[in-house]
Amino acid sequence: MVTPVFNYYYINGINTPKAFDDPNLRGSCMWDRRMIEGNLLDRDGGNARVPKESQDRRGPGYATSIKIGLNEIDVLQRSSCQFSGSDRATEQRVKRLCQSAGNASNPGWTADTFKIAKVLCSYVPAEAIDNVRGGFGKLAPGDLLESLAQSMNTGPTTGTRDGGAAGIEFTAELPLVQEIARLILEVYKAEISRPPNQRTEKNFFIVIGHSQGNFFAEGVAYRLMKMKDSKYPVESGKVFKNRLGIMSFGSPTSYDSLQEPGYLVNRVKHFTRKDDVIRALDSVPRFLGSKAPWPDPQLPPLWSQWPEGELKARLNILAPNWHWDNPLTIGGWVSQLKSPLFEAMALSPPKGTCKPKCPACDEKARCDGALYTPLMNAHMLDNYLTEPTLTDVGIRIHGDAAVLLGLPQPFSPRATPVLRQVRLGLAQLKRNLWRFGGD
Repeated sequence: MVTPVFNYYYINGINTPKAFDDPNLRGSCMWDRRMIEGNLLDRDGGNARVPKESQDRRGPGYATSIKIGLNEIDVLQRSSCQFSGSDRATEQRVKRLCQSAGNASNPGWTADTFKIAKVLCSYVPAEAIDNVRGGFGKLAPGDLLESLAQSMNTGPTTGTRDGGAAGIEFTAELPLVQEIARLILEVYKAEISRPPNQRTEKNFFIVIGHSQGNFFAEGVAYRLMKMKDSKYPVESGKVFKNRLGIMSFGSPTSYDSLQEPGYLVNRVKHFTRKDDVIRALDSVPRFLGSKAPWPDPQLPPLWSQWPEGELKARLNILAPNWHWDNPLTIGGWVSQLKSPLFEAMALSPPKGTCKPKCPACDEKARCDGALYTPLMNAHMLDNYLTEPTLTDVGIRIHGDAAVLLGLPQPFSPRATPVLRQVRLGLAQLKRNLWRFGGD
């Protein structure tokens, strides 16, 4: 009997440094990895929920099995965290991107792209990394520059467009993408090198991308599809065709470079809430070239109280009367942009109004102010992988946020969990891989 082994590789997104001084604090890549292991992959038989104090309940989400009846093994492989724009390690990369923007040396960029990049680069690079609350909707400018480079097919090195998929040739050559693809190929090569009658395990590979991490996940799949690995070109194509799946959370890309028949239907499961801030990218497609989020998100909003018209209006980066010819300066970014999106994302809750139920444990994460900031809170992986959601009910929020939601009092409403849908999606993805997985 051959045992299926599902190997997972997680790639984090914007504003998620690899780890804080305490890697267990909410908001880091290492925290995300703990949630994936405990809340999605049921490590230790479901006894490793994150945060444990609120996630040990057996609601519809956790009661939904990810197992497909084959005694399979689920393993989150070693850290594949990318250095986000909030990490000091990205400083040199930001400097190179800003140099390219300053001398207009990137042929893949449009005139509008240069305008955006020059505004972001008005900070010195170190400040661009650190200042995540500097008027860009609480997003680190370093992160935005990285995303811009991936989307517009440019950066420290230049690539060529392939099939109109902006940025994918550039992304497929990034060191992290190459490393994950190599790790996958080494596991696969070790398996098939054994005689068929001695193969006790069959390996499958699921790349999980959140936010900007989806660019990297798409790059891994594209690299394997195009057989770019010089050492294992044939094996690359076989892994892509027979063994690879993707889970996509809050994605800025709809993986349009993977145009193999049926691939996006059978091998990619995507999850986006209707009030996820990533949806605002649809309002200004010039930010991301030909890349765009998944259309028509099927998951409910985190806060169901959003009036439909208000939510639609707030998911706009630029005001309707904005003109690109307006001068842009850092000091007046929000005031000149009059961004409905950034205005909503500026509505952080008052400090000190949430008291941790258990200050010495993971449960203090529920008091992170970002969890109560409109639109951004729906983008967080925490609120896709927890039940009840990490955004709690009855926490004081910004008064203007309550007005947007039509609430009578400035306290957070009950949030809607989607863990059940996510776990159902994973189980279906595993079935598809097992069903179609050849050698």
